[in-house]
Amino acid sequence: MKQKILIIVLAVVVIITGSCKDDGTGPGKEIKNPREFTWTADTIYYPDSYQTIIVSTWANNEKDIYTVGHTDVNEGQFWHYDGSKWECIKIFDHIARGVLSFHKIWGISSSQIWIAGNRGGFGEEVPVVWLYNGNKIFETKLEGYHGKLTSIHGTSYNNIWACGDSGLVAHYDGSKWNIDKINSDNQNLEALWLDDIICEENITYMVGGGIDKQSRRGKNYFFKGTINNWTIADSSEIEPYGHVAKWGYRHLYMSKWNTIYSHTHGFFKLTSEGWVKITDFFDHKPTRDLDGTSEKNMIIVGDYSKAYHWNGSDVYQFLNLEKENISSFDCVELFNDQAFVFGHTVSFPQKTIVYHGK
Repeated sequence: MKQKILIIVLAVVVIITGSCKDDGTGPGKEIKNPREFTWTADTIYYPDSYQTIIVSTWANNEKDIYTVGHTDVNEGQFWHYDGSKWECIKIFDHIARGVLSFHKIWGISSSQIWIAGNRGGFGEEVPVVWLYNGNKIFETKLEGYHGKLTSIHGTSYNNIWACGDSGLVAHYDGSKWNIDKINSDNQNLEALWLDDIICEENITYMVGGGIDKQSRRGKNYFFKGTINNWTIADSSEIEPYGHVAKWGYRHLYMSKWNTIYSHTHGFFKLTSEGWVKITDFFDHKPTRDLDGTSEKNMIIVGDYSKAYHWNGSDVYQFLNLEKENISSFDCVELFNDQAFVFGHTVSFPQKTIVYHGK
């Protein structure tokens, strides 16, 4: 009898262990200082495409990375890395052909990967969410709405959030999508767009902006709440000269240690008192993505092929990654002993260059 109980317990342990996401940061893995990495370069390019530009990435671990982006031939927008090579996932083997755009990818596991974007173009965009289960792509159009979805994030299959143009917010509860549209406190607002979204179990956060009809000046917003219950946690009118950001108004990041960060111009973390600036270094350096293994080990990338390491006290620039032919670094994935930095070339045909540091 004791032997049977032991076998059952061991089986449960194996099941639980196997269901956890391997983010490459678990115990037993040596942490290497990214400032000591040696970098090599790979190329992501879809044949006959004039542009192959990766704009968003999600990694299950360092040997299981998914990316989405833009190509002018539509195919070639979805890629997977298996630890040795990049392979294009043929999206039109699963869904109907047509003009579409992928803007953000996020996943729970390699069998549950979500993508936010849109079908159509030139003012005829329809917001769309795609789900990839590792074998097949499923598509959900948010019928009756217009514009693109810019971001997606979640905590489980029953709690997925997406946001986009015209204040559009969508929540998936495991069976259906619930749609909401939020407004700012400015009745003269001409347009409201939501750039990024992240969530915890019971609260969701978004950053976005709008244009005032009268002043023609922009305003940044930080929202929090849930469907039909949103509050403007903070707002900031954009000054024409010498504007100082109160938070990173275009990008949010939920860290592996459950701290929320924002960046774009500036680098901030969210506390019970609101946004706190981490360092002045990024105030006038536009950034596009960040990833980290701890609050003292992050890589931040941005425009002009700039990549930086933050160790909790100072910033180090990866000068060896700064190339004349790289327009910007759009994405980064950091693990304990390696990193991937994604940038695209200036010259045509534009290709994505993946710098792999070990």
